Amino acid sequence: MTNFEFQIDNFMLYCSSKNLSKKTLASYEQALKLFAFYAQKEFDIVEVERVQTAHVRHYIKYLRERGKYTVSVALTVLAWTYSGTVSSTTAMQWGTSWNG
Repeated sequence: MTNFEFQIDNFMLYCSSKNLSKKTLASYEQALKLFAFYAQKEFDIVEVERVQTAHVRHYIKYLRERGKYTVSVALTVLAWTYSGTVSSTTAMQWGTSWNG
């Protein structure tokens, strides 16, 4: 199991403890796995601790260019990447500013 997979599993356990719906959990997990794949492919990042704000911004730009961008995807990745570091209000502000 890679560091990314472990951290995604850990985040998913946390989300499950919050009694989120199965659909929400599946959406979060898919968004995070796709981000992990992108980070490894584009930046050779295999450890979550190496992810920086710029990587998330590049990913959101990539999603926009493909017509796949949604604020919920951005916020999922932000919440996971910065859980405990960035407040949910800040993450929401970042997500909103990237949506424009």
